[in-house]
Amino acid sequence: MNREQRRAAARAAGHRPGRPGQRQTTGVRPDLEQITRTAACPDCDSDVSVAELVPGVFGADVRHDDSCPRMIAADRGNTP
Repeated sequence: MNREQRRAAARAAGHRPGRPGQRQTTGVRPDLEQITRTAACPDCDSDVSVAELVPGVFGADVRHDDSCPRMIAADRGNTP
């Protein structure tokens, strides 16, 4: 599965990338599944784990595939 196919599959599944720095101010607790989908890399089949660091603040750990073009670029010093 190439990048275009992964992105099409993510769109079909309802994944919509979020914007960095967005805050939820409605008082509704975020859906952890939604956070996981948002944090997932669109370029590889990454594994994502989400943890609540303090009440209302979540952190995501994204583990990319070895063939991920984002990580290859980052290793070369070209952050996408």
